[in-house]
Amino acid sequence: MIVVECKGGVSPLGCRKNNQQGTKEYFNDILLNMENSVKNPAKFNDPNNSNKVNRSSLQKTIDEIVDSRSDKTLRYYELLQPFDNNGQIKETKIAKFNILW
Repeated sequence: MIVVECKGGVSPLGCRKNNQQGTKEYFNDILLNMENSVKNPAKFNDPNNSNKVNRSSLQKTIDEIVDSRSDKTLRYYELLQPFDNNGQIKETKIAKFNILW
């Protein structure tokens, strides 16, 4: 499993609950949020929900992430897409976050 944090322009890595994107703590918090979403039927039954996420697909993704983290095959990357002063795309940069699962 490969997970990629994508950033464009001059956007820096973000934080969530004082955890920086690209850290194990940040990743685990996002995964926990996904797991809690699956447990909340209201998110999937709300006709006004524009995200229309399929519950079984989300659960399958969670299971694959957990399995790949457990067997140490999960890879976590950052993709940067910078732009120049004229808004033209510059060279894309990809870096691996060095996390020991």
